[in-house]
Amino acid sequence: MIQKAAIADIPSALAQSGIDSTTFSTDTVTIRELTGRTIARLHCFPGTQIPQLPEIELPRKVGECSGAGPVVLCLRPQEWLLMEDAPGFLESLTECVMENGNAFWSDVSDGLTVFRIEGQGAPWLLNKLSCLDYQSCHDAGEHCARTRMGQVAVVVHFHRTPLDSEIFDLIFDRSIARYLWELLCASAAHANDLVTASSLSDST
Repeated sequence: MIQKAAIADIPSALAQSGIDSTTFSTDTVTIRELTGRTIARLHCFPGTQIPQLPEIELPRKVGECSGAGPVVLCLRPQEWLLMEDAPGFLESLTECVMENGNAFWSDVSDGLTVFRIEGQGAPWLLNKLSCLDYQSCHDAGEHCARTRMGQVAVVVHFHRTPLDSEIFDLIFDRSIARYLWELLCASAAHANDLVTASSLSDST
């Protein structure tokens, strides 16, 4: 089990790839890397009952999300991704596996990284890079989906802050962090143009 101190000692994916800054901003978009997160995958064996975790709700439908500490994303039937800034929930996963015997989990904290994208231009930026309709996310509520951006497999988690700001978290293999970071940053200026064009269109 990875302890909190060990998580903090893991270098960020961008730092490891030679990029010093973990935040990039334009007039309409802010992109930043989230560091120090504990991330785990939980699998339930096919045909078995979904495990019950103390104080953790496992969403039943693919694309559904729940919780705040940890956040739980349903990636596919009987597979979930759990994320939190501290590793405390790993104990619940261990107890569940030992008691039920119908599931297993793996700590992938050092294998995945998270980019957070927010701002008025965020959906326009993501529209450029994958085939999902990010403009309609605000009507769908919190959810997740798997897609590809520049041939990179990405899990997109859409949610809101307590102040109702819309956020897109991109979860992906940390080995290609530099490539995706540079792709997002290079595309951000065009997202600004699209926001401006959309505003002008709405005002006419």
